[in-house]
Amino acid sequence: MARRVSRGVLALLVMIAAASAGLILVSNRDSTEVEQDETTTTAAVTVPETMTLTTTTSAPPSTTSAPPPPSTRPVIPPPGSPGSDEEPAIFLPDLPPEAVQIAAMGDVNLGGTIGELIARSGPSFPWRRVSGLLNAADIAIVNFECSASYRGTPEAKQYTFQADPASLPAMREAGVDIASLAINHSLDFGPDALLDTAANLSAAGIATIGAGANEDAAWRPTTVDS
Repeated sequence: MARRVSRGVLALLVMIAAASAGLILVSNRDSTEVEQDETTTTAAVTVPETMTLTTTTSAPPSTTSAPPPPSTRPVIPPPGSPGSDEEPAIFLPDLPPEAVQIAAMGDVNLGGTIGELIARSGPSFPWRRVSGLLNAADIAIVNFECSASYRGTPEAKQYTFQADPASLPAMREAGVDIASLAINHSLDFGPDALLDTAANLSAAGIATIGAGANEDAAWRPTTVDS
């Protein structure tokens, strides 16, 4: 029994360590609205005839193991608070010159609450504290958690996200190189909006992966010159 508990604690610590390496950039969740999606890893989205979303799901981690230790992740103050104009320190500054640095981020949503913030403060505002970090990386990739199109109608689901395509150039200037569209909100506004999103990202200088007009396009890799 002691060995099982030890293994459970070790697995939980590994999950916490992996999560702490990520960069939470922007979020559309209000404090009173929490999207309760299952943990989902998406492989590819194809449209319009083969609108397939390939996923694998896993059950939530067990809550019977020992509680995790207090988080050691730095607390980043919200915009407007003391120190909020300071950008995060560059990760691993002692890397050798020939090392390739990749900034792999989580969900980026430029619609909803963030879209309202962009309308008030400009499209560069959400990126101002992370642009230095992203531009310092050789490659920066994000999950694009919304549609960026003026077309389409929202699907019949609880949460649908749509951003103004005019906000995408600021995303590129902030250092984002690649956007993955293989996520559960790719078709929030239908297949036409998804294809618009891919085209609008490409026009802004951001490569896309994970979605396309057919299966070949959805699985096609991309290359980036750093």
